[in-house]
Amino acid sequence: MVTLEVESYLKGALGPMLRFRVPGGELGRFRSIVVGAPAFAVDQRVVVFLGARGPSVPYVLGLSQGVFRIVRALDNSGWLVTPPAILPAGAGTVAAGPIVRGDPSRRALPLADFEQRVLALAGGPR
Repeated sequence: MVTLEVESYLKGALGPMLRFRVPGGELGRFRSIVVGAPAFAVDQRVVVFLGARGPSVPYVLGLSQGVFRIVRALDNSGWLVTPPAILPAGAGTVAAGPIVRGDPSRRALPLADFEQRVLALAGGPR
């Protein structure tokens, strides 16, 4: 289980503190590792895309693909969303083809621009 302090929601609202499931974890001396499951750290900023089936604890959609890391811009001008390895077709920032390490077309996106794109794709705030 992961607990986040929520700054804002792009869709829906589940309160100021949010708990959700992530596969894997530790219990005593036993550890379960799930390939592709995201890892979280204290004081890390993230955007998460969550799903739920019925009255249950939410879970991260698409494992690590449902988590976008947020970092401070080098010039302290604001927050940037780090790009994932692969964006969905039509996202406008990555051309189809192989992924190249250090590719200059894969730049971090300002958080406000990322939020606007998500809202446009989701059909506006709800």
